[in-house]
Amino acid sequence: MSANGPMRYALLTGLSICVILTSACSISDHNKSGTACEGVPAGRSDFPRILVFGEIHGTDEAPRFVTDWICNLARSSPVVVGIEHPSSEQAALDSFMSTKALETAREILAESSFWARDSQDGKTSISMYAMLDRLRQLRQSGADVTVVAVGSSGSGGGDEITENLQALARSSNAKIVALLGNAHVRKAGAEGRDGVSRLMFDESYRALAFTHSGGTAWACAPVCEVQDLGLAKQGLHRIGEIVIDDTSTMYDGLVNLGFVHASTPALDHWRSSSMPTADR
Repeated sequence: MSANGPMRYALLTGLSICVILTSACSISDHNKSGTACEGVPAGRSDFPRILVFGEIHGTDEAPRFVTDWICNLARSSPVVVGIEHPSSEQAALDSFMSTKALETAREILAESSFWARDSQDGKTSISMYAMLDRLRQLRQSGADVTVVAVGSSGSGGGDEITENLQALARSSNAKIVALLGNAHVRKAGAEGRDGVSRLMFDESYRALAFTHSGGTAWACAPVCEVQDLGLAKQGLHRIGEIVIDDTSTMYDGLVNLGFVHASTPALDHWRSSSMPTADR
């Protein structure tokens, strides 16, 4: 890609590009609740109210990036977070988010059938748990953050996910951030894959896909295990850089995570009694 081509580059500069995915970025900001947020921007004037991120399930980096994005948004606005869990999980999520004690909150998810499935994909990884636990901490500290299960009740389920997202957007005036599998974030009609229709909302939105420069992910392909993602060429992408492409038939833009690392099922950590907290 060329900087002189149709791609419009939206670079995260200063604090926001400061190695946001590693401990080297020691500078942080605080939302109105006083909870520290890592260095991603609090918002962009050219971004609409609704932002949908597409990930490869099962990495450490994607949920962490989204968590920090939400943390910064919550400094000044109510935020509703959509995750690809079935609607049957909503009661457990509500209970989890309203519980102050860490151990009690963790037990709520541990007792959920979704988190205890025999076949665990990246939607219930340790990184996803850390994301939810950090959002719980934000809520307990006074931030207006709500988590909504927008996933399907069966396999695939792009239509159901779309319907759930439509209902969410129409029922809330808050900022909406959703984290889904990248296939569901693709624009409708992309090579026969299901995806979020450009017309699914009554207002504009952005669909951003995470990219990487190689690494691993916990995925079921078909066996659920750590999978080698190989190397990916990112061209001019730098870690944390958002590249908006209004001409793309797939996504509205890309976010480079750099080298990614597999995030194993939270269930395995709970069973071994070595569950880390979301504190950083």
